Amino acid sequence: MEIEFGPAGYLRAGGQSWLVAPAAIANLGVAHGWELVLEGKQFWRLGSPTLSPSADTPRFVITDSALSVKHVLVDGILQGRARPGLACEVGVLLPALHEEGGMGAAAAVILSSGVGPVVSHVNLQAIFSRTHEPGGFVSLIVEGPQRWPVRPVLELAGERERGGTGTLSALAGLIWTVSPSLVFDGAARIGRQDEALEEHTTLFELRLGLTWSFPVFRRNEREP
Repeated sequence: MEIEFGPAGYLRAGGQSWLVAPAAIANLGVAHGWELVLEGKQFWRLGSPTLSPSADTPRFVITDSALSVKHVLVDGILQGRARPGLACEVGVLLPALHEEGGMGAAAAVILSSGVGPVVSHVNLQAIFSRTHEPGGFVSLIVEGPQRWPVRPVLELAGERERGGTGTLSALAGLIWTVSPSLVFDGAARIGRQDEALEEHTTLFELRLGLTWSFPVFRRNEREP
């Protein structure tokens, strides 16, 4: 079991600020190369609503919730092989609390490779949104050498939904490996979000979190 937990986060979109707490991703390895993933975020609005004066504007929302299955198609650099690795992920987007829309779906392929000590990941994702519109997501992540106890990470990402929101963003952060089972991370993200027929919105986000891994199933010692 691997739990990615964000106890503290801050997001400012346009004139509205949000506390993101908590954000969590639980990865359960159920077989070699197979994982079940459950994730979600809780957003708490800070201050009075500036984009909508309505008293019905929610104080908090639970969103970005999803249940998916991830599978390693080709063992690669993340599995200790000297070659690129390939994984896929297919999941269901769960309904958000206090936001419009219902269930959706997403499917992604992730290519991981290395150039010298630097590791990069390319993520291509097709989305059928909670408002039942097609969309897509693409990102490039570059990490510093795995042997460094504290390594930098950079991400460039873009997302677009038909007839809806489009987002471009850049993230820079650090990953601190305390032990094989405990990793801390922190990052800042800036970006631009545009709505259909509306002006763009500036995004600013701060993230702090940790990843904790621990055994759940007892290994069969007679297996090769």
